[in-house]
Amino acid sequence: MTPTVGISARGGVLDLDIGSGTNESLVNFEDRFVTALVPGAQRQPLFVTYGAAVVHDTRTEPGAPDEGHLAGIALRRYSASNAPALSFTRLTLDARVYRRLRWDNSVLAVRGLVSSDLTDSGAATPFYLQQSLGGGETLRGFHSYRFPDQSLAHVSIEYRWRAHRYVEVAPFLDAGTVAPSFSRLSPGSVKMSPGVGIRARNDRRVLARLDFGWGTEGARVIVGMGPAF
Repeated sequence: MTPTVGISARGGVLDLDIGSGTNESLVNFEDRFVTALVPGAQRQPLFVTYGAAVVHDTRTEPGAPDEGHLAGIALRRYSASNAPALSFTRLTLDARVYRRLRWDNSVLAVRGLVSSDLTDSGAATPFYLQQSLGGGETLRGFHSYRFPDQSLAHVSIEYRWRAHRYVEVAPFLDAGTVAPSFSRLSPGSVKMSPGVGIRARNDRRVLARLDFGWGTEGARVIVGMGPAF
């Protein structure tokens, strides 16, 4: 394994216009909530975004790692034009560890993710820019964007067994929680999502995956390309 350090920077503009939906089977946002009490509901300013990230990577094969780790930290600023109360800074830490288990041709993979929005003057992140848990990469037994808030913590564990040269079976457990701030994240509100995945792969990459996840709100099937993490 050859350690690699990567540094990146990015910037851009977000110009969003949130309006009524077109699906008549769903309740419109403004009919369910008092928009004056929801940050960003009545006004969507232009956001200028910029940030940087640093990553340390010792994985053997990024497309299907069986040894090594990846650790990264990212800082990104969202600056709202003419609406300083909606500006915020997002700090994210992402760590992944992979260890080959010699006795049965398998890999233990663990991911930890922590992210928090640092808002200006105690304001809240606009609802449409909040980070969330749920979907194909975090709590796989829940729908995408199921648990949004300003801070989150998440852990995924996978036991990746190479059943065949081109087939991998991966029981997994996802756990995570969200809160209005990092200090208010609580073990008592952690959501759990066990499941099992079947992956088509070769020695260098996961070509496709089919994950079955369960949660307190039912079961979900996820189809994707590449590893879950």
